[in-house]
Amino acid sequence: MPGGGCHAYFSETYFKEAKKEVAELRKISQDMGDSVRVVENKEELANLRIPTAVGAVVQERAAKLSPYKLVSWILEHLIRTSGLNLQTNSPVLSIASEISPKGLTWTLQTSRGLVSASQVLITTNGYTSYLLPQFKDLIVPVRGEMSALRTPLPLMQQPLSHTYVFVGTDGQDRIQDDYLVQRPVLFTGKEGGELMFGGGRSKARYQGVNVDNDDGIDQPTAEYLRKKLPQALDTETVINGLSSKKELVAKKEWTGVMGFSRDAHPWVGAVPDAPGLWLAAAYTGSGMPNAALSSQYAASLILAATKGQDCKLVEHDVVSSANIPSCYTITKDRMERARKLPDIK
Repeated sequence: MPGGGCHAYFSETYFKEAKKEVAELRKISQDMGDSVRVVENKEELANLRIPTAVGAVVQERAAKLSPYKLVSWILEHLIRTSGLNLQTNSPVLSIASEISPKGLTWTLQTSRGLVSASQVLITTNGYTSYLLPQFKDLIVPVRGEMSALRTPLPLMQQPLSHTYVFVGTDGQDRIQDDYLVQRPVLFTGKEGGELMFGGGRSKARYQGVNVDNDDGIDQPTAEYLRKKLPQALDTETVINGLSSKKELVAKKEWTGVMGFSRDAHPWVGAVPDAPGLWLAAAYTGSGMPNAALSSQYAASLILAATKGQDCKLVEHDVVSSANIPSCYTITKDRMERARKLPDIK
């Protein structure tokens, strides 16, 4: 979007860490470093609508889209053009291997019957350990809260020019940040423009960790989101005599289950000691920038395996070309190292 993305920091400690990361980024990639700037000037912070922030990191390039619409379009396109067989309302209940005349196969028990295949890719994210118990302490379900808030009239007349991440609000740690994207205002000027605001996980029961049911909402978190945004973001700029209320009204509130990784990186590749079984999961709340290339990498491994090629060579080529970082690949050694890290919180 035109104004890019803004990470607003409300903690001196986290802002100092962010500035160090920006400096390190500039050493690694001058091009990427040049697209990011650190903001500490109070007047500029006010212009960014974050007057109470300690500082900010602004990136020139950012995008916003509807994940649901994107994924729906991809599925529709594949069904029409590639013969994709999409079985909805058919949860996989268990998975087991067996030796057949064609070699090792995997049989999936679904609510509607059995499916067998020589190659199976698991993309169940927060629910991975249900099918792969060996990942129970490595990929953990975490429930997050989301809201679509009615937009104050000033922000209908002058929509936000940035997407936002709010770090360190109300004492939350860096992995419990809040995030905001404004939907487009429709041409009438009276509809659309909802403020898509999520986060507040520190207010949730168990901080959402190991909560795998998204049938309802967490009331304290929902209340936090309605009240916190006008405090973190200046939504009260008066335009033509109009101002906003202190607490925003929610049009919709809902939850979703994410898959959090114990070492903070996705797990992508072959499941150890299970030939033909593959995994792409644990995006830790950042699926949009990670899922596409991770899935492409997993697909390239599967294609290589079906052709009898060396998957290690494919892995080397993909990592060398920087399509995915090496820390995303699955190894027994990585699993053991991750188990020595603190539990997910």
